[in-house]
Amino acid sequence: MLADHGHLELGQMRLEYRMIGPRPDAAPTLVLLHEGLGCVAGWGSFAQELAAATGTGVFVYSRAGYGSSSPAKLPRPVSFMHEEALDVLARVLDAIGLRRGLLVGHSDGASIAAIYAGSVQDHRVRGLVLMDTSHGPPDTGREVLMPFSHAPFAPPNFGSSQRPRHHADEHGARRNATGEQRPGRHPCAQRQSVATAEAVTGL
Repeated sequence: MLADHGHLELGQMRLEYRMIGPRPDAAPTLVLLHEGLGCVAGWGSFAQELAAATGTGVFVYSRAGYGSSSPAKLPRPVSFMHEEALDVLARVLDAIGLRRGLLVGHSDGASIAAIYAGSVQDHRVRGLVLMDTSHGPPDTGREVLMPFSHAPFAPPNFGSSQRPRHHADEHGARRNATGEQRPGRHPCAQRQSVATAEAVTGL
């Protein structure tokens, strides 16, 4: 049984994770995939609020090279998102015993979720929530819900004033949306929040 937090041992990789709410064998699970400079800590209180709002389990993990996960081999190949989707994510879902749920991706995490869903016929994944990604119609906002069944889903409602507004550069310096440097290090830099979501139904 998954502990509340720890590390998944996947071959040579050791991936930091956090599990909130019911485990995958007891309820649907929302799997959160972080941005290109994110990690478990980078989601802040969002994961806890999402679990409370939906009644689902929420699983968050840091990809290799982020948070307290094992280091990644640098430089990353241009195919790294496909490798994260088709190799790493596939093993993560098996390791946690996913039975049914959604992939919730932010930025690079959204691309990884879309690659996985478009490449793997996985009946356990009932849909995607893609945030801050180029996928989807350009004039309908930045959150796109892509269900894979006929069951209804309610997309999460993120307040625009509470979106993450900074990324970090390769040195861990925080920068806002205009590129202006902000004091302090990005919480997910490794050597180199948001409104409560509406309930997700139909899982």
